[in-house]
Amino acid sequence: MSTDKSWEKWGQQDPYYAVLTHEKFRNKQLNKDSLEAFFKTGHGNVNNTINRCRQLFGDDITLKNTLDYGCGTGRMVIPLAKFSDHVTGMDISDAMLDEARKNCQENGIENVSLIKADDQLSELKGSFDFVISHMVFQHIPVARGMQIFRNLLGYIAPEG
Repeated sequence: MSTDKSWEKWGQQDPYYAVLTHEKFRNKQLNKDSLEAFFKTGHGNVNNTINRCRQLFGDDITLKNTLDYGCGTGRMVIPLAKFSDHVTGMDISDAMLDEARKNCQENGIENVSLIKADDQLSELKGSFDFVISHMVFQHIPVARGMQIFRNLLGYIAPEG
């Protein structure tokens, strides 16, 4: 089975566990507390990343247009929406994108677009001053991942 088909299947059957493999994130275990813990990890990852960028590049980082490649259920899209004027979440799985849409709606997040990924990134428009992809490329065969990564680099804005 291709990785694309595998991720679609995970998105349909157990999307939170597919992102973070802990039993409390299994569909049968999901409740308000486990979902809160799941999304808290995304907030932590985003805060750590933004803080590290500020250490390296200065405190005046302003995010206007952010891309989360491999956004899954929106675990990082939601906290990124607080730092950025607009966030684009991109994923190979329609089921994951549906879950991310639901999570954005439930959290009142309106500055997000969610789009289907392909290797050419054909649905992307414009450029991004911040591109993030967390726990994604290790699931993609190396040659394919390198090509996707090269394509992503082409969407980074000057000064991005």
